[in-house]
Amino acid sequence: MSVEGQPHLTVVIPTFNRSTAVAGTVESVLRSDVGDGVQVEVIVVDDGSAEPASNALVGLRPPAGWSLRVARQDNRGVGAARNRGYREAAGDIVVFVDDDMLLFPETLRRHLEAHRCLPGSVIFGRSPYVPQPEANPFVEWVLDLTSTSSGRAEHHLIPATIIASGHLSVERGGPTSQWSELYADDMRTPVAEEYELSHRLQAHGVPVYRAPNIVAFHNRTIDVESFMRQQLGHGKGCAEAARLHPECLALEQLRHIIDHHQRRSAQRAAWVALGSPIMRSMLRRAARVGERGQLGPLAPLAFRLSAGAWFAAGVRS
Repeated sequence: MSVEGQPHLTVVIPTFNRSTAVAGTVESVLRSDVGDGVQVEVIVVDDGSAEPASNALVGLRPPAGWSLRVARQDNRGVGAARNRGYREAAGDIVVFVDDDMLLFPETLRRHLEAHRCLPGSVIFGRSPYVPQPEANPFVEWVLDLTSTSSGRAEHHLIPATIIASGHLSVERGGPTSQWSELYADDMRTPVAEEYELSHRLQAHGVPVYRAPNIVAFHNRTIDVESFMRQQLGHGKGCAEAARLHPECLALEQLRHIIDHHQRRSAQRAAWVALGSPIMRSMLRRAARVGERGQLGPLAPLAFRLSAGAWFAAGVRS
């Protein structure tokens, strides 16, 4: 337990070149209701942003019993940025929050409550997109694709294999305290470090739980361009995890992805063709047409093919 004057909770926010987004994230963290007597420190780790993140945080004042500071380093990737915050954290519980998250007032308190229920665990919450400014067929398709709502399970902690780091919490004195670095910092592509940590947690028998009732908004606008770039990055992350840490292939989900894109088959050949630069460009244009509502019932097929082609290109790259 924390001693007098030390924080109970540390919030680590890694950021890189997202001054507007991180300001919104920090504001939402500072509005949190963590309960009486809970002391909180917030560490923003600026991973070498062109414009220092501290410039965007001028004027933000933490509540009584809280502290806020920025730690700046040369650009090394999101895993290394999270590790910097983890090393410097003084709280019993460390909550990692991505710099494009908007927390609800109860988000941090629910992370704390989850650890009281299941000590020694790693907990991660749900990250739906913020309400979108405009509804269209593509937005509806993405929201349906990323929905994790599951009725009564909304109020349970569900055992999980693969983590999501949008907002994830660990205990400083728990099983992960044996590691000086929580995330592997030799990978540069987001998602890659999540697979590596997922494998290490599983290999060491550290329980991991998904908490659908712990929610923070993913503060991004859904559009074809950004979603396809995200799919490309996710594919690269999967390949990077498998290449630099092949032990991660013990994870069934990752092994299935890599096998699917390596195994010689007609399906793989089709994705190779669709993932070529020319075909990806054509599919993206078709998805844009569908986004405008001009493809009718064919729109979901165009969206799926385009997303799959960009993901496959990321894996192969």
